[in-house]
Amino acid sequence: MAYLYVWYPNDDSWGHASLLLEISQVYISWWPKDDKSKYKKKKKKVDAKDELPDSYEEDVEDYNGREATHKFYINENKIKANAVEEWWRRTKGRGGYHLFGRNCCDVVYAALEVGGCYDWVHPGVKVVSTPRHMIRYGQALENAEEKDGNPFRGFVIR
Repeated sequence: MAYLYVWYPNDDSWGHASLLLEISQVYISWWPKDDKSKYKKKKKKVDAKDELPDSYEEDVEDYNGREATHKFYINENKIKANAVEEWWRRTKGRGGYHLFGRNCCDVVYAALEVGGCYDWVHPGVKVVSTPRHMIRYGQALENAEEKDGNPFRGFVIR
């Protein structure tokens, strides 16, 4: 099983998203540790390599103590944790956060796709992945009762 954490955007922040694989405690977050700009609206590219948070608690600390505004439970039959863990081992060291094209939501979406979650609910097509999209996707995935990965039916991002 896994938990999807989302920090809703506010006046000072673009927001954030991360994923915890509960059994292995593998934590996927794509924002460098100790980079307080998570709480500022910036577009700059940041090197994330070898400096990523290892836990939800580290993300909260680096987010000036702000807890996630949303938490979604992903049942173990909806996510292949071993596939996600292997993908994260290969991906984590590549670094390179950028608001457009390689942000925290892009990376979490990629993890969910590798884990087979798109077979349950496809997130649809998006130009830029955002926490708002991630919240809608988390709700749809958490509530999905059967597989329906058709990108043109069901869940639509607005």
